[in-house]
Formats: sequence, structure tokens, C-alpha cells
Amino acid sequence: MKNSIKRAQSERSLSAMSNVRILREAKKYFAMAAAALALAACDKNNDDLGIDNTKDTPITILSAGVADLSTRAGTPAGTLTSGSLSFFFNNNSGDNGRYVADCEKWTYTNGKWQFDETGFDNQQLLWKGAGNAIPWIATYPYRDDSYSYITNDAGGMDEKVPADQTDETKWTEFDILWATGTATSSSIEIEFKHLYTKFSVNLTYGTEVDATQTIESVTVGGTRILRYFNYATTEWQNNLDVDIKDIKALALETPNYIDANDESKGTYNASFEALILPQTAAPKLTIEMSDGRVFATTLTEQEFKSGYQYNIKLKVGQDKVELGGITAAEWGEPVDGGLLETL
Repeated sequence: MKNSIKRAQSERSLSAMSNVRILREAKKYFAMAAAALALAACDKNNDDLGIDNTKDTPITILSAGVADLSTRAGTPAGTLTSGSLSFFFNNNSGDNGRYVADCEKWTYTNGKWQFDETGFDNQQLLWKGAGNAIPWIATYPYRDDSYSYITNDAGGMDEKVPADQTDETKWTEFDILWATGTATSSSIEIEFKHLYTKFSVNLTYGTEVDATQTIESVTVGGTRILRYFNYATTEWQNNLDVDIKDIKALALETPNYIDANDESKGTYNASFEALILPQTAAPKLTIEMSDGRVFATTLTEQEFKSGYQYNIKLKVGQDKVELGGITAAEWGEPVDGGLLETL
């Protein structure tokens, strides 16, 4: 009997303790729910009162990439996951300080793009707040304070390509990417495109050419290697300094396919690539053979556009070189696609 009484008392005690725990958990839950409701009410009150919760939040770059712009040399297509970029942010309203970036440096670190205080602008850019639409410009790779104020309508920069482009490892340094957009929040996504123009010079041998001969070099002459580009208006201008020099092209280890859509047709005997600045010109192509012979042909004057690649087909004979035609397309499209311009 006594044992039964003790068990009953023990069960009542355990039940009471369980009820206490349940009450405690319930109080904790209701306290958390009340806090959440209070926070939501606070946010709603802020909205009702016109208080902007986004003001002065740091600008973040969510992603940066090159969309569908594959290339044999230079910066590859896809998401950029290395290096540093330049970021310019200016609404031309007279703002200064934390809402304007003359040239911020952002570096890809630990799996994301992060503000880098080693750049020209060494303080983190902030978002001015809701209701703003602020133009921005980005370039890749990072270039220093010489690019300050390019977001102003009067702002731009001298652009220059090197005369010697034979080292493929340096192409990512001068194959400049750029992007522009308008920010309506603190989060930015960047989709780059190529700023310059690419020449793809593809050569085949005539039947009379000795198969043991090789093409030592291809030179692109008659183009300006220095021009002024206004990033805000996207206009190119000639400099007072007329800097026209020969550009020594890069020899590709594996030549391009003759037909981008049918690899069974084989490759060209040789392929060379060069970057030129967008301009209207009549480039002169000079081909030097391994036996010392030199051939040259001059293209008809035309406009060579920013972000375009030009597939130039040449046939090398015993004592001359013949132009087979030029195909133009946006950089990254198949080299035999796009606008056909036969000269």
C-alpha cells in the first residue's frame, strides 16, 4: 500500500515538473513570437513613417562575369573568380564621400568579390537609399586612379594596345573588359564585354607552297594604338598624338578550325590574333615566311567595332597572298557567323 502511495506521489511530482517545463517552453515561444511581431511592427512603422532601412548599407558586388564571349586568347568566358576589378559609382548630383566611388578596387577573395582598401578609393562605398537610380561603370582588370571620374559625362580615358602582342600570358592584362549599368539597390551584378576589337587572321597554303615552310609572323599595320574613350557616352575619339604603329600578332599554337560548325574540315595552316582599338582604318597585313619571303595586303577601309571579332582569311601562294574575305561577328560568336563583308 505504501509503495502504491509513493508511486502515485512520484508520478504526480513528475507530472508537475513536466507541466512546469511545458509552461517554461511556452513562455519562451511566446516571448520569441512577441519579439518577432514587435520587430515586424517596427519595420512596418518605419515604412509607414517613410524610414529607409536600406540607407547607408554597404554596396556589394554579387557576381562578375563575361557572358558568352569565349576567345582563344585573353579573358575566358564565364564567371570571373580571380583578380581585381575597378568600380566607379557617381550620380553626378554633387554627392561626395561615401556615396560616390571614383575608382574602387574589388578583389575576388574567399569565394566572393570583396572591397579592397588598397585601391585608389580606400573607403567602402555606401548605398544612398531607396528611390535612387545611380549609374555605375566597371572595368577588368583593375586599373588605378588614372581612371577617376570616368562616370561623368565629360570623363574618359586614353586607351592603348601594345605593339607587341606575341606573349599570350599578358593578354589578360590588355584585353580590357567593361560594363555599365544603373543601380537601384545596394546589390550589383556585373556582366562584362570586351572593349577592344579582335583580329583573327587565318591562313591557308596554296598547292604551290612548300609544305615545310612556316609563317613566322603576322603584323597589323596602319591602325592607331592610342585613342580616347568616353565611358559615359561610349564615344571614341582620336588623340592629338597620332600614334600609328605596327602590331605584332600572337601565333596560336593550334590553328582555328576552317569551319567553326564542322571540325571535320580541319584547321587552317596557321592562325594569328591581335587586338586593335575600335576605329575606321585600312589595316595593312604583313606576312613573313620562314624562308625570308614577305607578303603584304591592305584591307579596304572600314569601321572596326568595339566588342567585335573579325575573321580575316588569307591564302598564301608562291609569290603573293590573296584575301579570301572578312567575316565580322560579336566577339565570342562562331568566327564564320555574323555579318559577311567580302572585300
